[in-house]
Amino acid sequence: LEIIVAPFIRTRNHVLVLVKNIARVFAPILTAGMVRFFNEVDPDVPQPALVVDCTVCQIRKPALNFDDAKRYFSGKHHLYCLKKEVCVNIRSGTAALVAKSFPGSVPDITILRSHAGEVKAVLQGRSMLADLGYRGAEHDVPTIIVCDQDQAENRAKRVLVECFFGRLKRLWSVFSTT
Repeated sequence: LEIIVAPFIRTRNHVLVLVKNIARVFAPILTAGMVRFFNEVDPDVPQPALVVDCTVCQIRKPALNFDDAKRYFSGKHHLYCLKKEVCVNIRSGTAALVAKSFPGSVPDITILRSHAGEVKAVLQGRSMLADLGYRGAEHDVPTIIVCDQDQAENRAKRVLVECFFGRLKRLWSVFSTT
């Protein structure tokens, strides 16, 4: 029995090596299919170039003392999580920028401000659409805040980023599980 079962027993280090090897194989495919920006700049069309939003990836409660672990708790979602911000190209529906992960207690606007220079470089003088979590972002990046009273056209464009998150979490369930 030990001879038959031995190949299936995995240590933590073995699993980490296996995951890194799998990630190395799939990285080019993920990058080509999900993170791409076509750099379409049309100065005559005053429409936004990007849509920005954050998504949460649930994590287990960190094995830290309470003061350190509470940084990862999102009061809005009532769970421990990491936040990931993605700027999606309006024309192609693909990711133009992906921010590093932040603890769940960090507000969306703070995440945007941490990489505002990169966002400005991609926008090239155009604006981006954002939800109410980004109020005040217009001081750092040209932003159009979309809320319920705004034009239906802008609300429809905001759906792009939600579709991106849905596609990401449906295709790779590791982003939607704990």
